[in-house]
Amino acid sequence: MCGKKWFRPQLRIVVRISVTKFAKFGCCRVALSVIQRNIRRWLAMRNWQWWKLYTRVKPLLSVARQEDEMKKKEEELEKTKQELAKVSKIKKELEEQNVTLLQTKSDLFLQLQAEQDNVADLEERIAQLVNTKGDYEEQVDSPNLGLMLCRKNKQVSR
Repeated sequence: MCGKKWFRPQLRIVVRISVTKFAKFGCCRVALSVIQRNIRRWLAMRNWQWWKLYTRVKPLLSVARQEDEMKKKEEELEKTKQELAKVSKIKKELEEQNVTLLQTKSDLFLQLQAEQDNVADLEERIAQLVNTKGDYEEQVDSPNLGLMLCRKNKQVSR
């Protein structure tokens, strides 16, 4: 009984391993047959005149392709240089604007400081004027108060 319990899982593992090995060998077999077929065809074609011509011309074709690629790369380089020039010009303009804006900001700040100082001086002047006005009103009211008291006294005595 105990041996049968272990037999089935072992059998499944062995079958799975065998299937993977068989699939692997199948791929290798297909690859080998493709390589052999290509070698047979090359051996049959290598002496043909047009094949010899093709093998001589093919490198020349790749040189032409390389030249075309070089031209494309040079065009891309020129476009990149132009874009760089535009970006650097814009950057320079923005830096100049930044400098002028900072200068304007500092000028406005100094003007604000001057105005705030002026407002503080005027507030002090207003406070002094209000105090002086109060003093003058007291001085004006004092004789008037004395006059009024004198008049009341005269009226009461009559």
